[in-house]
Amino acid sequence: MHIGITTAVDEDAPRLFQWDHPFSWYVWSGGSPAAQFGLSAGWVSVAGITRLPARWDDDGERFKHQGDGIILLLDGARETRDVGTALFPSLLRAELHGVRATVEAHSNAVTMAGLAEGSAVGIDLREQGNAYPASLRVVSNGWTQAYTIDRWD
Repeated sequence: MHIGITTAVDEDAPRLFQWDHPFSWYVWSGGSPAAQFGLSAGWVSVAGITRLPARWDDDGERFKHQGDGIILLLDGARETRDVGTALFPSLLRAELHGVRATVEAHSNAVTMAGLAEGSAVGIDLREQGNAYPASLRVVSNGWTQAYTIDRWD
């Protein structure tokens, strides 16, 4: 399954999410084909590896309810489908829950900025996810090694 990382357009915008930074994520219900992100079947370079944004700077317990996992950020992957702004009520700060219907309506009515310039899209390897098994190939110093990640431990 693919996952996208989002952030605020204005770096000075007030924080919306339960955590203290402007980054969040989205996945498509029912999954999404590689072609939706400009990818085709075959090997793709991994540009980076990160945890879910809710777990950045987390002590391990604070946002545990959001789940855990890593994202393999894929080189050259770009979202091509209109995703709105991907502001989900379950991720909002508690003080915003009274206006969550308004936030959700706004999220569905506008288009996410910056999609053409680039995106942070990758493979969603979450504790409770369905991206397993994931096949990886590491190429380094003339050596190639294949790995299969079959579960989150």
